[in-house]
Amino acid sequence: MAARRAVASSHSASPKSAARRPTRLDLVIDDTDGAVALPPTGAKIHVWLGWKQGSDVTLGLVDKGWFIVDEVAHGGPPDLITIRARSADFTSDLKTRREKSWHGTTLGAIVTEIAQRHQLTPRCAASLADIAVTARRRTAKAISPSSAASAGSAARWRRSRAAC
Repeated sequence: MAARRAVASSHSASPKSAARRPTRLDLVIDDTDGAVALPPTGAKIHVWLGWKQGSDVTLGLVDKGWFIVDEVAHGGPPDLITIRARSADFTSDLKTRREKSWHGTTLGAIVTEIAQRHQLTPRCAASLADIAVTARRRTAKAISPSSAASAGSAARWRRSRAAC
């Protein structure tokens, strides 16, 4: 089997929107021999990237995880396949809000529970995984910036009324 050249770039969501947007992968594969099968949209692909040889690189492959194909294009010359994919299926019930409380557990156990519920691989830094959670509640209610501003205005109004 001939060596295949591929170029991959990964785009992480901005910190402000990381909870809403997955990481995106752009994979460009050399297909000059026409031997690469095009994955269908919606297919899951497992990506491993790395180096076979080199003097200033760590040899071997690094697991980059599973991605879901959004778009496939074939172009050239030279013949190239471009695969665009995202890191998680955000069309699933992962976006559904839930209420649950945890106590007497660790942050790592909570991450594992949520990831397994959605068939994802849990990843939690070792320095965080062992943090004890005595009582936390995840709620569907969120404080929006407008309601927080209103609450601040109401508190200032109460203070000013009390001063009179």
